[in-house]
Amino acid sequence: MSFTINNLLFILGTDFGEVLAKYGTWAYAIMFIIVFFEAGLVLTPFLPGDSMIFAAATLSVRSDSDLNVHLIVLFLTVAGFAGYVLNYNVGSYIGPRVYKRNYKVISRKRLNQTKDYFEKHGVRTIIYGRFIPIIRTFAPFVAGVSEMNYRRFMVFNFLGCLAWVAIYAYSGYFLGNIPFVKNHFEMTVLVVLVATLLPPIYAIIKQSRSRKTAS
Repeated sequence: MSFTINNLLFILGTDFGEVLAKYGTWAYAIMFIIVFFEAGLVLTPFLPGDSMIFAAATLSVRSDSDLNVHLIVLFLTVAGFAGYVLNYNVGSYIGPRVYKRNYKVISRKRLNQTKDYFEKHGVRTIIYGRFIPIIRTFAPFVAGVSEMNYRRFMVFNFLGCLAWVAIYAYSGYFLGNIPFVKNHFEMTVLVVLVATLLPPIYAIIKQSRSRKTAS
């Protein structure tokens, strides 16, 4: 069997045509779990949250779809919010222990620098970080480690998550009516997936070059 774009999308969790055909409205639960794990576990930053939201919303336009774009926004906002709360609390549990023992990898000096950063830029990191893969997963954990104000974190966690889900969902919903998107659905989702991966790839390359220049 030849490897196609459909195969790639299914592996990444974005071939929702097949998922919907098999599970119908249970697709909500599948998406909830994927978004919750991506936001809540530092071990799963590779899950395709944003491209999945876009794909599901695009499919919700179709008359034979079991999905509703407003329910997608509701359920996945709750999933992303809850995932960040878990991630923050894991970080806040680990942070004090790191500070007491002063590990080589995560030293007190680095932890203090992280705290200073989140005091100045924590709000922007929690909100903007939602739109950047990998950063999206690690931001709440680092916020917890650095003991970012919990009430402040919760407010901007909700606002950032709602904005992230709504932008991708309603973009997919309105683009789903465009004939080109309907006829090239898999390619459109793949383009969105690649676009969401570009920022972290660029940041890694830039950091690598700066290290070489410094050395």
